Amino acid sequence: MSVDGKDLGLILDHLKGYIEKDYLSEKQAAEYCCVSISQFREKAKDYRIFPTVHMGKKVYRKADIAKSIESKFKSLKLPH
Repeated sequence: MSVDGKDLGLILDHLKGYIEKDYLSEKQAAEYCCVSISQFREKAKDYRIFPTVHMGKKVYRKADIAKSIESKFKSLKLPH
């Protein structure tokens, strides 16, 4: 698969939205978790990921999501 300059620019612009932001929309939070938005809505509370409402929109802290993901890695029993 080859990527031309235009495609690469679009990919980089998309990634910047996650790298530079401390807070994510619900859609971005779901994408950051690598799940569908419906699964994110269903499971977020189980993973202690809670939104706040800012200007009428649900906003999630990227740090809370990262902490949830990292806690799953830490609980894995990996062989030495």
